[in-house]
Amino acid sequence: FTPFLSQTGTATKGVILVVDGIESKGTGVSASAIKSVSINNDPYSAESNRPGKGRIEILTKAGTLMFHGTFNFTFRDATLDAVTPLALARPAEQRRIYEGNITGPFLKLKKTTFLISGTRQEDDLEAIVHAASTNGTVSSNVPTPTHTTLFAVRVAHETSANHRFSLQYNVDDVVARNQGVGGLVLATAGVNSQTREDDIVFNDSLTIGTHLVNQFQYVLEKDHNPVRS
Repeated sequence: FTPFLSQTGTATKGVILVVDGIESKGTGVSASAIKSVSINNDPYSAESNRPGKGRIEILTKAGTLMFHGTFNFTFRDATLDAVTPLALARPAEQRRIYEGNITGPFLKLKKTTFLISGTRQEDDLEAIVHAASTNGTVSSNVPTPTHTTLFAVRVAHETSANHRFSLQYNVDDVVARNQGVGGLVLATAGVNSQTREDDIVFNDSLTIGTHLVNQFQYVLEKDHNPVRS
C-alpha cells in the first residue's frame, strides 16, 4: 500500500495502521478475517490527530451467530527452479502458507460470538556461500528458514445495537535461523533470532446518537526478542 500513501502524511511517524477504529501495530487477525482495507484520503479528518493520507484503515470481520469458516493453502517448491549461480546444487527451497478462520456462537450465550483466525507461513530457503578460507574455497548451500505464526482468538458480545465489547488474544511469532549467511559469510557467522509478541486486547465501542462514537481499548503486551549467534 506504500505507493498509495502520501509522503507528507507519513513523514513524521511513518504509516499509521488503524484496526477497527483503533491505532494498532498489526492487523491482529489473518487475511481471511479482514473485511476491508482502505486508505483515508481526507487530510483534515477529525477522527485522528494525523493527516489521513498516511493512514491505512482496516475493518475485521465480526463474529456471526452461525458457524462459518475459511481455509486457504499455498505451496511452492523449487523443483522447477534453475540452478543458482555459484551453487553446487539447486537450493532445496520450499514455501508453505496455511491460513484461515472460523466463527460462530460462543457457548449458548445470547448475542455472544467467537472468532478464531490464524496464519502459518514456512519459508524454507537456502543461502549460497562461496568464499575463500584457510582450507580453500568453500561452496555450500546453508538452510535459512523463517517460520511465521499469527494466531488470534476473540470473544465479542453485543449488549445492544449501539454497544459492543470484545476480548481478544493475539500472538505473532517469527523464528529465523542462520540469518546473514550467504556470499562471503560462512554458516558459522549466522544469527538465530525470534520476534514474539503476545497481546491481550479489550475493546469497547459505543455509538452515541448519529454523530458520535466512543471507543475504548486496553492492551496488555509482552515482547520476546532474543538474538543468538
